[in-house]
Amino acid sequence: MYITDNKYKKITITDLKAAIEQTALFKGFRHVNAAPLQVACDNERTQYWSDMHQKLLKLQTELTEKKQANENLHFKGKKR
Repeated sequence: MYITDNKYKKITITDLKAAIEQTALFKGFRHVNAAPLQVACDNERTQYWSDMHQKLLKLQTELTEKKQANENLHFKGKKR
């Protein structure tokens, strides 16, 4: 699986659940008592990880919906 980050780099996802957990953690990282330059860097990183997190959640939703659709097709194909 792949997603594209906000810098247009293709990112390979090998463990979707772990990736979602990691991005949720990373988007919350900030410097304590940050200098102005660090605040700007923190804001950029927060934006990056928030974007990645949203894309991973979207991918998870799409995969879940696809799986459910396939299960529904399989169920409809069986005789009762």
